[in-house]
Amino acid sequence: MKLMSRQWEQIMGGLAELDGYRDEDNHRVVFKFSPVMRLRIARAMARIENAHSEMEKARIKLVKDYGVEGLRPGDPKLTEEQSKNLRDYLVAVNEAKSEDVEIGMPEFSIKDLDLDKNQIPNTTLAKIAPLIADFEKEEE
Repeated sequence: MKLMSRQWEQIMGGLAELDGYRDEDNHRVVFKFSPVMRLRIARAMARIENAHSEMEKARIKLVKDYGVEGLRPGDPKLTEEQSKNLRDYLVAVNEAKSEDVEIGMPEFSIKDLDLDKNQIPNTTLAKIAPLIADFEKEEE
């Protein structure tokens, strides 16, 4: 599955929300998933964490390659060359964040989520939509 790194945080947040929620009495409500589904959720989270770690390593390498460690945009003490290097670095980072990255993500189905039993909020479903294979399918 190809995802932009900008999607990772949103999907990770949605996956974390599948742990459950607190009701109006502050009691923990846990969604009821099969063991296989729980494992899929954990795998998806681990794969996003791994991809994020690799992206961070690449970003740190770019910092070194462009020589912009400790530099801040708009700092009046920056030389013209430092400003150019910083601009080039920011362009490179933004391009990297916009590229699709192949991550071996497990897909879920609406059946896996067992929405009849689990009252998962629509906002959570929207966050994990890229992982739901039949998300766009119209129900009869």
